[in-house]
Amino acid sequence: MGGKASKKGSYKGVEREQTGGMKKDRGYHKLSLTETAMFRYKQLLSPKLTLRNYNDQVGEALANVKAMNKVIRSGIPVHHRIN
Repeated sequence: MGGKASKKGSYKGVEREQTGGMKKDRGYHKLSLTETAMFRYKQLLSPKLTLRNYNDQVGEALANVKAMNKVIRSGIPVHHRIN
């Protein structure tokens, strides 16, 4: 019975190692960051584009991103060196 427990422990280590490599190979973390950014965009601004024309939708999306970047920049503290 003691051997089975140690086998399970070793399998878990191998599984973690394999999934970590898989995530790295497939760019999982970049995908996750992209999904987080889109979620924030939709929560802050609007889940839908309101204009019908494609070119107008592109402009609307760019304007929303510009507005979101301004909001983000306004919340970032400015660091000054103290002598």
